[in-house]
Amino acid sequence: MRTSSALLAVTTLSLALVACGTDTSGGSGNNRSSTAADAGSSAPASASKQALPKPGPDGSYEQTWKRPTADTTCDQFRQQMTSPERWVMAAEILTDQRGEGADEPARPDVTRFEADLGVACQDGAVADSVMTEVGSTLYRLDPSYQS
Repeated sequence: MRTSSALLAVTTLSLALVACGTDTSGGSGNNRSSTAADAGSSAPASASKQALPKPGPDGSYEQTWKRPTADTTCDQFRQQMTSPERWVMAAEILTDQRGEGADEPARPDVTRFEADLGVACQDGAVADSVMTEVGSTLYRLDPSYQS
């Protein structure tokens, strides 16, 4: 069951990335993904339209969403989380994907990743997919996040 769910998530994310214009070829073209707003979505506005969360004294961001990322579904990400909560979750996922020792992702990269997660989660077929799987798939499909 998890294999078919993961395969469905990968297929849906691939289609979403193609639809939103993300260059997954690794070429030197414009790697800017369309945001949910660019795609005409009814999804909540991205964190870029509000004040971004500020890092704490240790440089990390405080997550106020109480459910673990691995237990948060696409539906919850889109419909229940606030913009700052989505942004911090995107930062956590992107940081985890880059691995230990990697530089912290730049704020514009996190904002773009958060918007792309929202676009990927628009498809009802991935509504129950958890954000760690969606984020991991998005990270692997878009080489611009891997720097």
